[in-house]
Amino acid sequence: TEEIEAHGGCVLDFNGDGILAVFGAPMPHPDHAERAVRAATRLQQRINQLNGGWEARGLAARWQAVGVEQIVLRIGLHTGPVVAGHIGNTSRMRYGVMGTTVAVAASLEELNKVLGTRVALSDEVRQRIAPDLAHDLVDCDLHPV
Repeated sequence: TEEIEAHGGCVLDFNGDGILAVFGAPMPHPDHAERAVRAATRLQQRINQLNGGWEARGLAARWQAVGVEQIVLRIGLHTGPVVAGHIGNTSRMRYGVMGTTVAVAASLEELNKVLGTRVALSDEVRQRIAPDLAHDLVDCDLHPV
């Protein structure tokens, strides 16, 4: 959550081992796509550092014993319109987002499994980011999400 918040994102939910975060709501950011890509890059760097530390201290053996080589993060990034606001009723309410944009981001996260990648982003995101962020991107062709 530190990296997400440091880049202007808002953590909305924890679901199992997943995090739902938005950049551009509730506070709008014209550069929300760049913020999200920068946060994703930093999150990947952090998990690599953590994996190295866990390996060095022997803690990684706990999950390696059950067949998990290392802890990985898969991130899906998409931009577009969402319905954002307080969802629920008087007994249970939270701030959330809904819509196709959210579903596409979730599908992109899952697509990482198929592609063998860690961060999958839509063309809509790619079009909104600075060249210094786009130079490391690999085009994985078109995939239905």
